[in-house]
Amino acid sequence: MVVNGVRAKQAEATRARLRRRARRLFATKGYASASTEDLVRTTGLTKGALYHHFGDKEGLFRSVVEDLERELAQAVGQATEAEADPWRRLELACKAYLEISLRPDVARILVLDAPSVLGWHEWCEIDKQYGVAMFDKTLRQAMVAGVVRAQPTGTLAQVLLGALNVAARVAATRSEDRDEVWFTVARLLSGLRTPSAP
Repeated sequence: MVVNGVRAKQAEATRARLRRRARRLFATKGYASASTEDLVRTTGLTKGALYHHFGDKEGLFRSVVEDLERELAQAVGQATEAEADPWRRLELACKAYLEISLRPDVARILVLDAPSVLGWHEWCEIDKQYGVAMFDKTLRQAMVAGVVRAQPTGTLAQVLLGALNVAARVAATRSEDRDEVWFTVARLLSGLRTPSAP
């Protein structure tokens, strides 16, 4: 029905508005310091609207995390899509993932707050849906080209993404170590390369 379609669009517009404004608040204040009252005041909606659409503050935060994870995976894909060389594409994917993870909003929400707010298991499940899938595909392409040793890509993608997440956390909390973080990641990657790869 048209009425139900209109209501669904209005509800999605409300959810999107809440997520956008909450994202700015979580990025500037952090999850712990952003109160429900802050969220209500920032969005111009009622507590009832927040609870209706997201259940609670953590539900809203989880939705913001999913948005950011999706955007991060898309941005990494865009940064690597023009690169024909599979090894270079893998390097670019890792570098882009780290660089985007260090944007202030991404660093605060995804790198620093998400694991502790959502819990390690739930955060990893969201990460698997977006980041692991992207790296799994990139690693498969590199293996088909013979530049990465053949092995189960699902496990390798999770371990690689785990290393990148820790690297991003180190770089986000100790900016003086950012160059060394990338050099360390590059050395780790070199261990995946087949000896005969050009």
